Amino acid sequence: MPLKFARQLGIGLIHIHEKKPEPRKHHIVPVTYLGLFMIPATDKVAILDLQAGIIRKQKPKEVLHRRDYYRQEHAPVGEDQFILEKGFGKTIEANLQNIINKLIDGGNKLSEDELILFINHLQLQRLRVPKQFDIFMKSTEDWLTQFALSIPEVASGMRKYGLKVVVNDKHRFNILRQIVGSGMLFTLFSRMIWNVWTIPSGHTLVTTDNPVVIFNPYKSGEEMSGPGLLGAHVLFPLSPQYLLEMIHPEIESDPNADPLSRIQVQKFEVSQVQIRAGNILSQNLAKKVNPLMALHADRFVVSGSEEALKAIWADFNE
Repeated sequence: MPLKFARQLGIGLIHIHEKKPEPRKHHIVPVTYLGLFMIPATDKVAILDLQAGIIRKQKPKEVLHRRDYYRQEHAPVGEDQFILEKGFGKTIEANLQNIINKLIDGGNKLSEDELILFINHLQLQRLRVPKQFDIFMKSTEDWLTQFALSIPEVASGMRKYGLKVVVNDKHRFNILRQIVGSGMLFTLFSRMIWNVWTIPSGHTLVTTDNPVVIFNPYKSGEEMSGPGLLGAHVLFPLSPQYLLEMIHPEIESDPNADPLSRIQVQKFEVSQVQIRAGNILSQNLAKKVNPLMALHADRFVVSGSEEALKAIWADFNE
């Protein structure tokens, strides 16, 4: 799939003119995406709470949301504080199911704009979930704390008065803007081979509140993994029966490639996206996907199968 140029969505710069009630229930995963995982012949999904061990059934719009999560209270007077949530709805939410269906069919019918939109969705979905934001905020606070403690006068005052560094909520949006604006995540996703796997009979995929999973089988489970290493794998369940797996081409073309070596790219240095569909995932790998998705979840796992969720909960309690 050729990609002549990469454009950013400009979410946050979209002007909404019509006057409607402000959206207060902000979904961290799009409702239209969750709708692909509904229990057959119903309008509900099954959701497993990994903290409580409880499985319940709810409509997609009733799960994986937080009140005012994308509200930018720091916005200047006169600017729309809810513009990010509205932008997600008008761009990604409105087109996601159709794009996923085209990917499942092999991707040949995807337009360049649709491909760009989906890559933006992958990077934004990866970045905007609470689990990733918490990691970013914690690392920022740790870095600022270490910097403050390196200044004797500041360190003395912090110890004397019991002060600590706290990064305010505004920084969440700065992080999102900086990472998306750098173009690196977009570029890395674009250069990868996209394998659209069909799940074998007898298996059904789940999704979670952190559905874009990045891992490197050559790094230990405790280590953070990103898409910038050659051995990185990106997993994103497209539906209960289809899985998007993304890998760097060097891992296939060069048997001597170091999976822990860092990829050197220039932002938006993309020309082609290779999509491969129609192959069935092996039974062995299919068994590993759901536990891996659940391992990277923040708290909730969503499925169209209660049995799949019961199996995950059983695994967690072994």
